[in-house]
Amino acid sequence: MELDVGIQKLINFLDYVFSQKSSFDIHSASYAQAPMDEIRQYRNNQYLLREQHYLFNELQIKCEEQFQLDQRSHHFWVTKDGELVGCIRATPAPFELEMAMAGATLSLSPFSDYIELSRLITSHNHEVSAFSIRLLACVALFSLKNQYSGFLAMCKAPQRRLFQRFGMKPLSSEYLTLPERNHGKYWFMAGNWNEIAMGPGCSIPEGYLIPELTTPPHPLAADLSFLDFKHNPQGNIHAQF
Repeated sequence: MELDVGIQKLINFLDYVFSQKSSFDIHSASYAQAPMDEIRQYRNNQYLLREQHYLFNELQIKCEEQFQLDQRSHHFWVTKDGELVGCIRATPAPFELEMAMAGATLSLSPFSDYIELSRLITSHNHEVSAFSIRLLACVALFSLKNQYSGFLAMCKAPQRRLFQRFGMKPLSSEYLTLPERNHGKYWFMAGNWNEIAMGPGCSIPEGYLIPELTTPPHPLAADLSFLDFKHNPQGNIHAQF
């Protein structure tokens, strides 16, 4: 059984990304193995710098505790010369989005087998584009290998542009205003692997292909182990999947 064309294209893209040199190191691990004290301190420092005090309010803390968001997530973080400069977490259902969408008409039931992207944050002195697509590629590999079907996210306008580059689309034509987040305007985004593969951020040089893969009955059960080691000569991706 051949892989879907979209997934084949996405795997080609991941193979290409992981073969490129980068001055940024990307790491990933489960909650139990990630340096969570350092990651949380980094997040909090960035929130304070951006005056995002609503991410410390009682409702947000209650949501974090009730949904065990950090504890259930796989964590990704970026370093440059040993300094933490970015992070993101990938969380299976139930999602943080479910709390934010309470009372909204949108249903998340079609996305129960997706992975939620949240807490994407980067230091202001580092361009997001310098490692953002590479970071999302690492999350995509983790998600593919764990047989999730796509990405789901809640974001403001700057991250919306990034996620759209990665093939994700708004779930509605209008943003949602969240009073508990300083009346911020948020977009709910989603994309399956075919949509993500067709995103402009997933382009690769013409002619860069890997041998066609075949897979068992589940379309995401292909052996992707070759991707785990492609980047090792560069030594800048340290992932635990």
